[in-house]
Amino acid sequence: MSIIRLDNPVLMKEMRVRMRGARAYWILFGFLSVLSVVLVLSYGVWLQTVARAGFGSSQVSSVGIALFGTLSVSLAALVLFITPAITSGAITIEKEQRTLDMLFVTRISCGRIVAGKLIAALLFTGLLLLSSLPLVSICFLLGGVDPGMVLSCFVSLLALSLLLGAAGLMCSSTVRSTSVAVVVTYLTAVLPAIPLIAVAAIALFSGRGQDDPLSESFLGSNFLGVPVPQGAALATYVVILALILAGVAASRLDTRPERHAPYLRGMTALLISLISLNLFIWWDSAWAHVPPGSAGQSSGPSITAFAIALLPILIVTPIFATGELLPSEARKFGRYMFSGFSPRGLMTARMASGLPFMLGLTLLVVGLYAGAGAWAAHAAAASPRRADLIGPLLPAAVLALATVGGLSLFCMLLSVICRSRWVAIGGVVCCFLVWCTPFLVGATHMPGSNEETPLINLLYLEPLHEIGEMAVKNIPNVPPGHILANQLALDPIPDYLVSTVLWIAIGGLSLAATSLFAQYDSRGRGGNRYESGVSIE
Repeated sequence: MSIIRLDNPVLMKEMRVRMRGARAYWILFGFLSVLSVVLVLSYGVWLQTVARAGFGSSQVSSVGIALFGTLSVSLAALVLFITPAITSGAITIEKEQRTLDMLFVTRISCGRIVAGKLIAALLFTGLLLLSSLPLVSICFLLGGVDPGMVLSCFVSLLALSLLLGAAGLMCSSTVRSTSVAVVVTYLTAVLPAIPLIAVAAIALFSGRGQDDPLSESFLGSNFLGVPVPQGAALATYVVILALILAGVAASRLDTRPERHAPYLRGMTALLISLISLNLFIWWDSAWAHVPPGSAGQSSGPSITAFAIALLPILIVTPIFATGELLPSEARKFGRYMFSGFSPRGLMTARMASGLPFMLGLTLLVVGLYAGAGAWAAHAAAASPRRADLIGPLLPAAVLALATVGGLSLFCMLLSVICRSRWVAIGGVVCCFLVWCTPFLVGATHMPGSNEETPLINLLYLEPLHEIGEMAVKNIPNVPPGHILANQLALDPIPDYLVSTVLWIAIGGLSLAATSLFAQYDSRGRGGNRYESGVSIE
């Protein structure tokens, strides 16, 4: 808790420097000016619309919510572009002014340095949002807006600001130049966030996506089965992700980054667990109350939720399964790999602990899925869908473990061969593109198509598709139309069985190749007695 204390000297310095200059007040003036112009223009457009439609129409009662939606989107856009500009140069400026080394010789930890700069940026963003309340209050006079909507909107914007600020600090701690940090922050954080914010705004203000499981589990009014304000679940995920990025920034500044490994892995496991459990609870409840054969069902069998929850695990696998292999570790590669399965090894950031951590994370999601399914089955004892809530969990869990294990070992192989984590991650991104190839080139045809292509067999490497096909084929009372019309090369062997064996083979071959390359490389590079690394004894 000492990291977030308000007597943080970095926090006090950042707040004083920012508010003593004229720049903060010009930003505040420009911020309110843009919002005022947007509000006046929106109101003018509404007046013209009402004049054409005639007063007394139903549009008169919706002006308040329309203006509030416009202001909310404008606030999100301004926060999206202002916050990264504040934090993306927070650390690189210290490097350029050569004051970062002075911070390191003090007793202030790297975590407190990052926390001070992040909280200062968040407080300034909060000041901007607070100054916009008089404009938002105009929507109250026009009706349709309640305090709960305003509170949910502002909490979501603060969470977005925290995420963008943490992303800016992470980029600032990675590069050396402020200009490069700003460009990297906007390319990696801002551009991907624009379509996500647009989709969230449409779902929140138009009411669309209420029957969609992904939209409801992220933007709905229930979190882990408990009623909450709309958008609270998404804000929770965003805050946890921001804390993870802040931890990455602190580890980049630390001379011993492995000390931050328990925090980063624990927060990653917490984020994936909350996302998965919330998705499972909502999905199981929705599936249990839909009559068999209902044409309006859009979520699909419950095992489909497990396939969706597997996606974030596959995304973070290249991050945790790659790293540097020291010569001392390469000479005793077998003992080094076994050391990653020990409690001490799991608490380090070495590459050997990536495989057991990812397997443990997969088992955690499997357990959450089984627990959520058992709870939903008990709560819906009279539902005809009760027997389908858990579904073919065992083969799906085996396939998930085989895929995560094989992908982790393949990432390790690329990392050892290329001697670069970023090159290895880029290679895995290419593998993800291979997974999408059958869909991108139209290899999956509509039922009744006689065209065949060998690219369809790449679906054997796509675990999400195989779990979805497994659910449709093995669970009774499921409406047809989801099963792949084309026949794969090894039919009638079950697709998930072929995929499981294939990923086990990929993992075994990758481990053997990594061992051989490590032994060969250790003879050429050698080592020294002062070499640092995790103990493998």
